[in-house]
Amino acid sequence: MDRKLCLLLFSIALVGLWQLSDADVIEITDDNYSQIREGEWMIKFHAPWCPACQQFAAPWISLEKQIKATHPNVKFAKVDVTVQTSLSGRFLIQALPTIFHVKDGEVRKYAGTRSEDDVKSFVTGEEWRKTDPANWLLSPLGPSGALLGQVVTAGNYLQNLYNTLTVKQGLPVWLVISCAIVTVITSGVLIGLAIVLFFSPSGPPAQDARAPARGQAPQAAEDSSFGSIGENDEVDRKRGASPSLEKPEAKASPQMKSSPSAAAAKASPSAATASPGGARQRKKGKSKASTG
Repeated sequence: MDRKLCLLLFSIALVGLWQLSDADVIEITDDNYSQIREGEWMIKFHAPWCPACQQFAAPWISLEKQIKATHPNVKFAKVDVTVQTSLSGRFLIQALPTIFHVKDGEVRKYAGTRSEDDVKSFVTGEEWRKTDPANWLLSPLGPSGALLGQVVTAGNYLQNLYNTLTVKQGLPVWLVISCAIVTVITSGVLIGLAIVLFFSPSGPPAQDARAPARGQAPQAAEDSSFGSIGENDEVDRKRGASPSLEKPEAKASPQMKSSPSAAAAKASPSAATASPGGARQRKKGKSKASTG
């Protein structure tokens, strides 16, 4: 009798342990999180120190058993935010525990209560279809999620480095902060120089085509559109038109700026060079004509 009772109690204990075992719940890390892009997943974000997470641990395992009995393709997973900080940054975890439903890469956040019936109906009743999935750009599995994960990882790394230098190494706080400021300024200067060198045009600046080459005389200025007065008048005569009166005046040379007598002499040189004998003969001709 005692042996049968012991066997019964032992069987009950085994069943209870199997119900509380989360062997089928997959632990998601930064290395294997890409597998949630395919298939249907229920993911729980938790922390060991969180009292609400500890209370929801047993119902989560029970839900995994119940849902898989009718929907074997649904996979259950969990993420420890104290270890997987990059994933917590990707999903913007602000409260614990937080549950996400992922279907073929589409991420939906579960906003219902944590009762087993509500979570079960959310999956088996496909109530997740009533919730719009996150936009691809803003999705935890998209570009913004990757950026947020890197930012959170970098922040945690700097925090750990600060604690190591100040607590373990015993360095003064002002020295650590000064070194951080110098490092940030130096990095900014180097990045700025790299951007300037990368985007600056290569080679010497292009030479203006109108500028004369070195060792070459400057090119003569182009002629005016009117040309000289004589040339324009000649063109007008050939066309049968009168010379244009609106042509620009030519600049007078110093030789042209002379007295009227000189201009007249220049215009008729034969008159200026006439002989005195010619004048006397003209007088004699006039006197003969008067006497006759």
